[in-house]
Amino acid sequence: MNMLIFIKHNLVKLLIQSLFIVILIISIFSIEFSIGILRDDGKSVNYVGIIRGGTQLLVKQELANRPSNELIEELDGIINQLKTHDKNNHFAIHEDKKLQELLSIIEIKWIELKEEIYNYRSGADPLKLYNLSDEYYELTNNLVFETQAYVESKVEKLASMRSRLFISVILILIFSIQQFISKILVQNKNVALNQVAYIDNLTGLPNRAHCNEIILKCNEMEILPDLACVYIDLNNLKVTNDLLGHEAGDKFIKDFAAILKEASSPYGFVCRNGGDEFVAIFENCSQKNINDYMNYLNEKTRIYNSKESEIKISYAIGVAFSHEISSNQMNDLLSLADKRMYENKAEYKKTLLNKE
Repeated sequence: MNMLIFIKHNLVKLLIQSLFIVILIISIFSIEFSIGILRDDGKSVNYVGIIRGGTQLLVKQELANRPSNELIEELDGIINQLKTHDKNNHFAIHEDKKLQELLSIIEIKWIELKEEIYNYRSGADPLKLYNLSDEYYELTNNLVFETQAYVESKVEKLASMRSRLFISVILILIFSIQQFISKILVQNKNVALNQVAYIDNLTGLPNRAHCNEIILKCNEMEILPDLACVYIDLNNLKVTNDLLGHEAGDKFIKDFAAILKEASSPYGFVCRNGGDEFVAIFENCSQKNINDYMNYLNEKTRIYNSKESEIKISYAIGVAFSHEISSNQMNDLLSLADKRMYENKAEYKKTLLNKE
């Protein structure tokens, strides 16, 4: 009799343990699956953000008579990739009818915009291109926010599901410990994924995605804080790549990024915005601070150039303060700094021509 009770007790214990092992396994696979979904959804937000920002950059370059067929091809590729739904392409847009309809409208408007770009290159009035660009920006901006809202709702559902699973598992101590360890591992994995998503591989600086996130947060504020925006563009990167090779070009960028990081650290955020462009955003920064910053940057560059025989660092720089704009939009602040940077670059080229 006692033996039967013992066997029954152990069978019940084994069944309970087996049940919670199954729950634990389901929990682990659910969390891993969730991470995969969130990673793809993160790509969705990033891609629609690139469409919005990239098109604005394209039109700005066109109006400045700096046409870029490469950028048109890149934007074509991203839109086509967002439209394609197969085992290699799964985005949040494929799951929501409203997002699909928005993307279809954007695709039609993109074709119109490209047509107008080619018309402008042939001598058409830039006003129509400018107006089309504004309409396209509104559409893409709407798609960005709708995609973010959709992804955030999924995150909330996934978080709720994970919490329920965790509560079930925690009923048995050993499984609660295992679940805790799994959770720590997942958190570490998320941190690692965030680092990959927001850090530029070459320089170790924050990348454009990180910068865009800061811009979005600032745009959500009712009033912009006291900000200084610095746009920096390396001179002669293409010449360095052509004459000394791309390894030398990468060294050129890395060495300047190290100088820039050291100079910017007392003031605030600096990132590589892609290619040879860098953006710094400083809060509560006075004109004196900016002067000190630029003097320090010039001195560090001078010291570097005195030691480096092949690669000489030279850069164009533009600075804008938030009190100089009336729109309270980060994009306008960045555009003003970018404009001043190009003016500085033009002066640099003019100086070179005069020397010749």
